[in-house]
Amino acid sequence: ETAIHQNLNSTQSRMDLLNFDLGPESTKAKTQMYFSETVKIGKNGTITQYSIISQRATQLLIETVGKQAINVLYGQAMKLDNPAFLGWVLEADFFERCKSCDRLELSKVSGEKETFDCS
Repeated sequence: ETAIHQNLNSTQSRMDLLNFDLGPESTKAKTQMYFSETVKIGKNGTITQYSIISQRATQLLIETVGKQAINVLYGQAMKLDNPAFLGWVLEADFFERCKSCDRLELSKVSGEKETFDCS
């Protein structure tokens, strides 16, 4: 966790971390914040997909960057079609919202609303 904090505090642009713009040039970011894997597409094609390395790194990014990070990470989770990663983002989003309010109202898929006391 200390290494993740140091990386977040030392990077010039946290959005570069979120957008994976640091890429393979930054071994430090790649090992402490995210990983990449080559995925085969079609017969002969490949692409490199990036993902945040851990649930805790996801939480720290959202705590540090805020709402902008949440939006980017939701998009990445949908693109990767990774339910575990989506769960990390959803959980971090939920707790971040709880920090900024006394009560949190969420809508279920059915349309029913549920209220949580966050104080």
